[in-house]
Amino acid sequence: MIEAEEPWKGRLVFDIPRHRLYMGFKKDWPRMNTLPEWFTVEPEGEYAIRQGRGSDPTTHHGNAMRDGLELELEAGTPVRLLVRPR
Repeated sequence: MIEAEEPWKGRLVFDIPRHRLYMGFKKDWPRMNTLPEWFTVEPEGEYAIRQGRGSDPTTHHGNAMRDGLELELEAGTPVRLLVRPR
């Protein structure tokens, strides 16, 4: 869920599995790797994104999500994004 106190327009940037792609670790060991990763996308993967239930999903490539997806928020109106691998 994303919400802003004031109208906001910008890019929502998704993380990639840096522990594997940059450091060569097979698993993410947060206490050892010191690279916090909350939600990652595979750069070569495809993902379906819906803005809340009932909306039609759009397909996005992992690299595009890493670069950031355009997003516009109205003040005080929460937006729920549902992200699923395709």
